Amino acid sequence: ALDVIEKLARTEGLHVAGGTVLSKKDAERAIAAGAKIIVTPTLELELVPVCRKAGIPCVIGAATPTEILTAARAGADLVKIFPADCLGGSDFVRQILAPMPDLRLLVSGGVNLENVRDYVELGVTGICLGSAFLKKLYVEGGHSLVVKQVHEFVRMVDGGKNNP
Repeated sequence: ALDVIEKLARTEGLHVAGGTVLSKKDAERAIAAGAKIIVTPTLELELVPVCRKAGIPCVIGAATPTEILTAARAGADLVKIFPADCLGGSDFVRQILAPMPDLRLLVSGGVNLENVRDYVELGVTGICLGSAFLKKLYVEGGHSLVVKQVHEFVRMVDGGKNNP
């Protein structure tokens, strides 16, 4: 994965993420390879100072109210709710945001065209399209189908307006 980050990071205008980072050492390697954001699916608080030192955003994963608040208080730029669908989807996020409306959440896991507007309307900061979904699209219809579906997601996130 580091060689892919390195190659992609050379592309002008492309901000490459180091994903599924599970240790400080992995974060440092991803940053050295050119990652401009670090994402972990779990509560890896040791990554926050590594990202601060590098001047890049840090997205920390969490699955319970306590983990979510702990990640936010530790300085995560975003808290990744993962796996969102298994945790209750938009109902779970609604319940989390009710007492803690200022949280900056990224939802990941089970986001699709049928539920993406629900998350947007709740005010989440970010939405992650899962690799399983994208791989399935690629197998079914190649690059053009992936691009088409991503455009459809953008349209849905943008309130259902027509986007080119």
